[in-house]
Amino acid sequence: LDGLAGTSQIQDDGRKSRDYSRQRTSNGFGRVSYDREGGSYALEWLGVNTPLAQNPGALTRAQFEANPRANDHHS
Repeated sequence: LDGLAGTSQIQDDGRKSRDYSRQRTSNGFGRVSYDREGGSYALEWLGVNTPLAQNPGALTRAQFEANPRANDHHS
């Protein structure tokens, strides 16, 4: 019998110039496995929760350097 589990959480308030770049993410996983002569058995679980993911999209390096607020809803 073997098992493995893990969790992670990312929370970012963003910067004033990029109000919609905020995010909250919670992840969790678990695995229990059992090996025997007749075969191997495993039970896996994965959970993802993203209650707030206001992402304005990506900027290229050149776009960011020219106007860091390009994807900001205030610009």
